[in-house]
Amino acid sequence: RPPSAWYRLTRRVARNPAAWVLGAVAALVLVGSVGVWGKRRFEAALEARSLRPIAEDAWAQGRLHEAHDAYMRIAVLDPSDGLAAGRAEEAGRRLGEVARLRGTLGALGAEERARVWTAILPQDPRLAEAYRERGRCHLWLRDVEPARKDLEAAIALDPRDGGARVYLAQIYQ
Repeated sequence: RPPSAWYRLTRRVARNPAAWVLGAVAALVLVGSVGVWGKRRFEAALEARSLRPIAEDAWAQGRLHEAHDAYMRIAVLDPSDGLAAGRAEEAGRRLGEVARLRGTLGALGAEERARVWTAILPQDPRLAEAYRERGRCHLWLRDVEPARKDLEAAIALDPRDGGARVYLAQIYQ
């Protein structure tokens, strides 16, 4: 029966003390790197946990860009989080639909655009972009009161919507 690996290792170390020192240093480096890796995973989990309320709030209020970004970051930090990956995908899909719709609206007049945005709102009433765009259409048509209501609704849904604030400022000038 051949000698075990442990027996061979102890015989080498007994013959060569430098091998023992080298093995000890290698073990310390390995333990240290595992510790650093574990610390990084722990920090990533903490960051993902801190992003969760921001993502949930943005999702609940229909701020799709912010929700998409936050859920994507959570999915990268914690790949086992299926909810974050699913919500990021859903937000991306909705954003893509809005972008495609915006591209097809280029040939329409302001009245037709306003009708299209009005038709979209029952499907997703938290979509601040729909209120902003419909308010912009009303502004082009010089319908000040509906434009003001839509733009204020867009700002209420997404307080950081600069476009809605600009259009609302045009009304108050």
